[in-house]
Amino acid sequence: MQKNGFILYVEQKEIFDMLTDEEAGKLIKNIYSYEATGKELELEKSLKIAFQPIKQVLDKNREKYVEKCKQNKANIEKRWNKNTSVYERKILYTNYTDKDNDNDKDNNIKNNNSISDGCVDGLEKIFEFYKSNIGQITPYIEKLLRKFSENLNQDILLYALEISVEANQRNFRYIKAILNNWSKANIRTLEEAKKESKKKNSTAQGKSLERKYNENEFKKLYAND
Repeated sequence: MQKNGFILYVEQKEIFDMLTDEEAGKLIKNIYSYEATGKELELEKSLKIAFQPIKQVLDKNREKYVEKCKQNKANIEKRWNKNTSVYERKILYTNYTDKDNDNDKDNNIKNNNSISDGCVDGLEKIFEFYKSNIGQITPYIEKLLRKFSENLNQDILLYALEISVEANQRNFRYIKAILNNWSKANIRTLEEAKKESKKKNSTAQGKSLERKYNENEFKKLYAND
């Protein structure tokens, strides 16, 4: 469950008002680092003290977010048949799932003004991109994407889909081969995935100087699963 943002409050302005512009900039960078990675930057003691009340609020909001995600997921599982494709269930509409009432679902879809930020399982963006750029999401494809998401984060999954589109290989077999390679290489960040992709491309280009590869041979560079 990856958050797309966080909240700062007007009352926290007093903290920033007491800092110089340089100190305020360092504090902001530290806030972003803490929210994105869970790690704090190296700061002067005064800035560490200034960050503590902000940190407490960020932690509380994160706890509320996680709890909301769990509740939304539980309500969705109650309402919909678990054997139905998640994409077909249109679980993008989750803000009204706190009430097990069909009228809530109907009003939410009708209004179309409350779309989830991905807190149900983090794969809505993946499903949307796949359907828009590659093809239909079958239950089997959905199952495998979920399996890969246990070890690879959403950004990496999305990058694999983008590679398939750019290479004009719009099929899940090609995507699966890429994801299998990254899993075997213990790749965990988008930066590592991009480096691995660049290395594969360099290998393919280098070998193509020795002899011309046909289409099937080139695909095998990514299909060693």
